[in-house]
Amino acid sequence: EKEARLANGDKNEEEEEVNIYAVNADESGEDSDGDVEGEEGQQKFIAHVPVPSQKEIEEALVRRKKMELLQKYAS
Repeated sequence: EKEARLANGDKNEEEEEVNIYAVNADESGEDSDGDVEGEEGQQKFIAHVPVPSQKEIEEALVRRKKMELLQKYAS
């Protein structure tokens, strides 16, 4: 349906799409005062968990790939 409209030259639908990544000018300075609150006055939740480094992720991927190859060719 959308392809048929675009083929006919109707580009209004493409123009009507909303940019979901747009930042309003009044929202850009909200967090500068130090209060951490989300929508409707609720506080934002920040989980403090260890994040693996890039090196650790690469090592895990190499280990996984080696195991997959070993299982594939060893059996």
